[in-house]
Amino acid sequence: MTDAFPPNLLTKSAAQHLHELPGHSKDAGVDGWLLFSAASVAYLAGYETPIESGPAAYAPHPAALLCMNGEPPELFLADAERLPDPPTSLLVTPFASYTIDRPLPGLSGLIELLLARLRRHAGATIGIEPDETPAAVLTALMAGLPGLQKVDASGALRHLRTIKTLEERALLRAAVRLTDTGQQTAKRMARPGMTEIELYGEIHKSMEMMAGTRVPILPDVLSGTRTAEVGGPPSDRAMAEGELVLIDLVPRLHGYWGDSCNTFAVGEPSSVQRVIMGGIERVLAGAIAMVRPGLLASELHGWMHAEAAKIGPAFAHHAGHGLGVAWHEEPRITSYNDMPLEAGMVIALEPGVYFPGEFGVRKEAIMEVTSTGADVYTGWFDRQ
Repeated sequence: MTDAFPPNLLTKSAAQHLHELPGHSKDAGVDGWLLFSAASVAYLAGYETPIESGPAAYAPHPAALLCMNGEPPELFLADAERLPDPPTSLLVTPFASYTIDRPLPGLSGLIELLLARLRRHAGATIGIEPDETPAAVLTALMAGLPGLQKVDASGALRHLRTIKTLEERALLRAAVRLTDTGQQTAKRMARPGMTEIELYGEIHKSMEMMAGTRVPILPDVLSGTRTAEVGGPPSDRAMAEGELVLIDLVPRLHGYWGDSCNTFAVGEPSSVQRVIMGGIERVLAGAIAMVRPGLLASELHGWMHAEAAKIGPAFAHHAGHGLGVAWHEEPRITSYNDMPLEAGMVIALEPGVYFPGEFGVRKEAIMEVTSTGADVYTGWFDRQ
C-alpha cells in the first residue's frame, strides 16, 4: 500500500484552489468560469473524470464546473457518476445521464441547467477552455445567451497550476512512488521469451496492489528495435537476451499523475549499451543538478539536448514537463519556452537518444523545484 495520507487530501487541495479562484478573476478579466476539462474539475472540485471506461458511462461529458463571482461554485455532475467527498463550499447538482424509459439524454439536461444559471449573468464575461468545452454547449450558450461574453482562460488556468501546494506535492509523491514500484517490477520480471504485454501485466498488477485500487496508466513498453521508436503501447513481441527494454509509466492516483522512464537490458547489457545508458544517466543527473529557481525551461532543454547529442542521435521530443492534475503541464521543457522555473513547481526531466533501427535509451525522473535546487521524488534511479 502507498504511504498513508488523509483520504480527503484531494478534497482539501481542491477546496483551497476554489477559495483562491475569485481572486484570479480580475487578472483574467472575467466575472466567472465555466470549466469542463478533466484537469480543471480535479483541480478545483476534486472530481476524477473516468478514464478507462471513456469520458463517462452514459454522458458524453460527465462534469461541468461553474464558478461565478459572488455565488457558491457549482459542479454539475452526471447522475451516474459519484463525488463522495466534495469540498464543503461546492454545490453538487446532478443532471440526467442514465435513462431506461427513453433514449440517453446526452448533454441536454446539463445544457438546460447551465442556461438557467447563466441567465442571471446574461451580460457577464466568463472564462472557458475552448478546446475542452463541448460544441453542443457553446452552440446553446451562443443561441440562448447572446450577450454572454466568453474569454479563453486556458492559459490563465495553466499558469495557476504551475506552483503546487503542500497537499498537491504529497499527492504527486504518492503517484511517483507507484512508478517506482512499476519500474522495479519491470526490471525484476523481464526475461527472454516474455512478451511486452505479459511484462506490462505484471507491472500494472504490482502498481494496483500497492495502491489498493484501480489505477489508470499510460504506458510505453518497448523492447529491442522498438525502443528506437520513442514510445508505444506494449505488443506481443517477445523479448530476447541482451535486448534493451524501455518502460515509461504515467499513472493517475487520486487525481494526480506520476511519471518515470527507465531503459535496461534483459540480462547483461553489452559494453555499447552500458556506455549509452550510463551517458544518458549522467545527462539526467547533470540536468537535475542545474535545476534552480530562475533557470529558463529553454536553457535546461538546450543543455540536455546538447549533452545527449554527444552520445548519439539526440531526442526530438521535449526534455521534460510539469506534472499535476494533467500529465503534461507547464513548464514544458522545450526550446521555445522561456518560462523561468519557480520554487514549488514539480517537473519531469527525460533525456534520450534513439538509433533508428537499432535501439533507443531514455531515462526520466520527477523532482520538485526548491529554493536551493531539486528535491527528487523518483526513487528507482537505475544506475548501470
